[in-house]
Amino acid sequence: ETEVLSIDYSTPSPSSSEHILLGTAGRDRLVHVFDVNRDYTLAQTLDDHSASITALKFAASGGSTKLLTCSADKSLHFRTVKQDPPGVLSIRKYHSNIAPYGTLFDMDVDRAQKYVVTAGQDKKLNILALQTGKVARTAHKVDSDAGEILRVQLDPVGLYVVTASTDKTLRLYDF
Repeated sequence: ETEVLSIDYSTPSPSSSEHILLGTAGRDRLVHVFDVNRDYTLAQTLDDHSASITALKFAASGGSTKLLTCSADKSLHFRTVKQDPPGVLSIRKYHSNIAPYGTLFDMDVDRAQKYVVTAGQDKKLNILALQTGKVARTAHKVDSDAGEILRVQLDPVGLYVVTASTDKTLRLYDF
C-alpha cells in the first residue's frame, strides 16, 4: 500500500501455456506478482530486499521466465519463474549481485534477452549475463562531474543505450 516504482508484464512465448504475469515493486520493499489470466489475482509476494525496489523486469531466457529486481539496498536479484501447472508459480532466486557503491536506480534487458544493463550511483553502466547473473563487462563510466544515472534504456535494435542523469542530461552510448 505504498508508492509503486516499477511495473512490468511477462511475455510468454506464443506456443507456451504459461500465464501472463504482472509484477509490481515499490517503496515497501515488496514484489507482488499477479496472474493476468486469472483476473489479476495476487499469485505471490516476495520480500527479499531491505530497501525500496527501484526497478523490476521480466525476461525470457534459456526457455524460462526470469524476474529481475534492483533496489536501493544496492542489490540485484535474479529469479527463475516456473509455472507447473500454468498459473501455479514457483519463484526461485538463482543469483544476487551487490553493487560495490551506491544505489541501483534502473535496469533494462536487451532484445536478445542475453544481457541486463544496470545504472546507479556509481555512474557506470554494468552489463550482466541474464543466464548467470555474472558481470559480463562494465562500460561507459560517466565523467566525475556528471550526475548519477537515474534511468537506462536499450534501443529496440540493441545498438545503443540511452541514459538520463541527475544533471538533466541524456547520453547515448554504443551497446
